[in-house]
Parts: sequence; C-alpha cells; structure tokens
Amino acid sequence: MSKSGTFNYNADVASIYDDIARRCWSHSAEIIFGLLYEWIEPGQRMLDIGIGTGLSVRPFLKAGLSVHGLDNAEAMLARCRETLPCKELLLHDLTQFPYPFPDRHFQVVTCIGVFHFIKDLYPVLAEAARLLPPDGVFGFTYAVRPLTLDKNSTDVIPGRISTQTDPESGTRLYAHSETYLERGLQRAGFHLEKQTDFLASKADTPEKNVYMRAVTAKRS
Repeated sequence: MSKSGTFNYNADVASIYDDIARRCWSHSAEIIFGLLYEWIEPGQRMLDIGIGTGLSVRPFLKAGLSVHGLDNAEAMLARCRETLPCKELLLHDLTQFPYPFPDRHFQVVTCIGVFHFIKDLYPVLAEAARLLPPDGVFGFTYAVRPLTLDKNSTDVIPGRISTQTDPESGTRLYAHSETYLERGLQRAGFHLEKQTDFLASKADTPEKNVYMRAVTAKRS
C-alpha cells in the first residue's frame, strides 16, 4: 500500500507484503468493499489512492470494476502489475496535486491504509471529490487509536492530529480526529454515509493492536 512521499518499499518488502498483511489479520479491503457494496456496479471506473501491491482492490476486481491505481513506490506497483489485471497503474506522489486524471473520471474512489502516513488530509479529500461526479462514492480508512503520542512534536494539533514515530522504520504516523475528518468531508462536498471501527493489525499483545475506522461518503 502506498504511502506518503517519505515512505518507500523496496522490492524485497513488496514481494512479501501481502503475506505480512494476512498474518496481521488485515481485512481492510473486505470491510471497505462491504460498506460500498450497495453503490458499486460492474464496469464502473475506480481509483485506488495508494494501491501498493493491489491487496486493497482484489474484491473490486472480482466484482467487475475497472481499477486504476496510484502509488509512490515503483516496487509495489511492479508487484501489482504482475499479479492483477488492473486497467492503469501510475507512479505518483500522493501528496502532489492534482492527480493525473480529469474531473469526474471515476464513479468510485478508495484510499485504504494510507491516511495515517499523511499529515494534512484536506487536499486528498478535495482531490477525491474532484474526481467523482455527484453521487460518486469514496471509501477510506484512518487510524483511530495511536499507540503513543509525541507530545513535543510540532506536527501535533490538539483535537485534530496526533503523531507517533514507527520504531522500526522511523516513519512519522498520524492519527486524525473524527471531527477533523468530518469537517474535511463537508468542506470537500461529501455526505457521510457509513462508518465502522475494526481491528486493522493484530499484534502479539493486545495493547499493540492497531485499530482503524472504515468510512464511506457520497459526493454531493
């Protein structure tokens, strides 16, 4: 899966990424697919922001959608090209706008397992809105339970964004508040439809488990 311009995957990690996700009990894609199910139809064009190896789009491909994807890691995209029949896969920094597609080009946009790598989500929400027509749907996940808080970090915004650093990769991770996300969706022209919290990654001890929220919203 994808991520901000500061976090990259090499070929070795890309080759085993799907297996790692399965061992962690990661079922984010199935959850988002289930929440979006009532609005999707075979033949629709779909964009996955941060597609990575394609693990997040497998249910949508099986449902007959034409899947396009963006990611900033070429090794992950190469793995996706080898294994899945996606329509189009492009290398692109997810924090650089606009994305290389025309207005209202997709009926479905997803962004799964990506938001916790990006500090300011409002431009991403606005870009998703640009790419969808009225009644187009957007499904995404975001972190709801940060493990630790870097209290001295300049990235922390009380009530909106907290941050932590992954001890293994050194990558900065972000947890965005519910209020922050809801305001961002409203500003971008989305109407919140459904949401549910879930276990995103099962660890060796309960206190290290990672929890996320799956959200679906419809373009006004």
